[in-house]
Amino acid sequence: PIDAMTSQPLQLPLSDPPAPDADPATVAAAFSASEQKLSEFSFKQFSNFRPALAEPEADIGRLLAHLSRPDLPTGLAVLCLRCLRLLCRHRPNLEACDPARFLEAGLACLLDRSGLADLADGGKAEPQQRPVEEVTESLMCLCNLGIQLDGLVQRLVDLRCPAALLRRAAGLTAESLELDWPAFDLRLLFLLAAKCPAARQDLRLHRRGVAQLTQLLQLASEPPLLSDKRCDLLGDLVKVLYTLAAGTAGPGDKDDSLAEGEETAFHQLAGLLRRLLLADCTSPDRRDRLTQHCVSLLLCLPRDSFDRLLSEDVPAAASSAASTASNFEGKGVEAIDVVLNLLDTRLALFSASCTADPAAVAAVLPAGVSLTGGALENLVPVLSALFEACRSSRTIRRYCKHRLLPRRSSDQMAQLPEEGASMRSRLCRTLTHPCTQAADMAASLVHALCKASIARAVRHTGYGNFAGFLARRGLLAAGPSAGDSTVYSSDSSGDGEDEDEDDGAGAADQQGGAADGDKANGAASWSYNPVTGRREPPRPDPTAGMTEEQKEFEVHRIMQAIDRLQATGVISPAVIGEDGRPCPVSHPLELMDRLAEQSGGKRREGGGGEESSDSDG
Repeated sequence: PIDAMTSQPLQLPLSDPPAPDADPATVAAAFSASEQKLSEFSFKQFSNFRPALAEPEADIGRLLAHLSRPDLPTGLAVLCLRCLRLLCRHRPNLEACDPARFLEAGLACLLDRSGLADLADGGKAEPQQRPVEEVTESLMCLCNLGIQLDGLVQRLVDLRCPAALLRRAAGLTAESLELDWPAFDLRLLFLLAAKCPAARQDLRLHRRGVAQLTQLLQLASEPPLLSDKRCDLLGDLVKVLYTLAAGTAGPGDKDDSLAEGEETAFHQLAGLLRRLLLADCTSPDRRDRLTQHCVSLLLCLPRDSFDRLLSEDVPAAASSAASTASNFEGKGVEAIDVVLNLLDTRLALFSASCTADPAAVAAVLPAGVSLTGGALENLVPVLSALFEACRSSRTIRRYCKHRLLPRRSSDQMAQLPEEGASMRSRLCRTLTHPCTQAADMAASLVHALCKASIARAVRHTGYGNFAGFLARRGLLAAGPSAGDSTVYSSDSSGDGEDEDEDDGAGAADQQGGAADGDKANGAASWSYNPVTGRREPPRPDPTAGMTEEQKEFEVHRIMQAIDRLQATGVISPAVIGEDGRPCPVSHPLELMDRLAEQSGGKRREGGGGEESSDSDG
């Protein structure tokens, strides 16, 4: 937000630079006076806002005139660059100036002072030969200008700036990573790659950008404890990798769709992401943000790379013991645990954000973590990454199902699947959320966890929660889709998983009968309702004691009520069409006829038409 103080135009205390032909003493005195004026000027009074200039063209012109002087002292250069960076936040300041001044003279001096000009021309200029503050401020100015001026990005691409940034990033050392400018190198590279598809394709396909940045990621992620500065740099680096990798390849792509050498790079990248997911950070907030960036990059991995998220085989002594949080079927799943814990937090935030209560959102945030971005945009990438991981790795899918859809006890079967504070409950609540993007992605994850079996998914969530996904995908009258059935065919039998997953009707009813059914006292066992996804007590027959005439009267009264609701637009009766999606009908009687046709010509009568679905749970 722009503070009220910025409504008053700003006057810069900077005079014109000395003439080029002035004697050295005059030049030194003029520079010293300008530096003294800017040093006394308080940048803090507008550093958090977007200051407006009274005379933008004149003031910015003076700044650029000073910066174009090769004999400008370092202290004055840093002050001018800092002032230019802050002024570039306010677009009207730039719109009042001649665009050619920025795209030519101003851009040239910024590239020169950032050390990118020589690199773009094929040179070997090192930023270490320039003052670190000068390089950093120049890069920050370029980032701000790239956001505010539409033509600047294309001009930087034309000057081969993305290639220069990639070359400099590939040459970083462990010592240079401790400086400030490498992070802004990566931010500028991310800006150029995100805004220019041509630059993105060139960096990836012709300059081996993914492979080079993967090597840099390995170097930057070596410290066991990541400082705040290192976390920010790694986050920027992961964002650049995501921008390059998301352009063409993705989960399920064939190996021949990758650029030369990228197959090895992606396998190495998966292992490095596992290292980052398990790394220790000094700040919980930066730890959360880095994990979110890593999860987004998981979406770009080829399908055969996800197993690298698991550690090597656990020793036999450990694998013979019961599965723990770090050991599942002989594999270490610590990294998957981190992603699942992030999902738990994001689901809680998404549910709290629906209440529009800031206190509710703050209550579910972990200590020291502040939410950046909306709850939806933080949730969907986590769901998508787990969906792709579950479709790609048998071990990851089985462990995620163990965590997200565990076998329910008898007491839990008496509750609705969406009731409670577990991940299953939050996931089921997301299935019926008005935001179809989140609902569809959550249902896709459940579908993948259940090996594309609709019957299993309905048993875990209830038909009422899962019907929206089935309707959108055209699966109301179909089994697993042909595409997904091939994904799980290799591990769909012989592993004992079906018995673990079928925890719905049959097992629940047996447990419920033992817990709630006391035969000696005449109490009947509860039965599983596939629509609600829980066990329910038997309901009395509403037609008991009615004559046939009374039953017929009630049927007509119900049909008239349905007809009125349809006429007023409250409901729209439908049947399942040939495409597996709801097909509206014009009248309730037509609904009954269509249902009779689909059931083989046998129309259900009265209250005896409702059949138990316990057999398919």
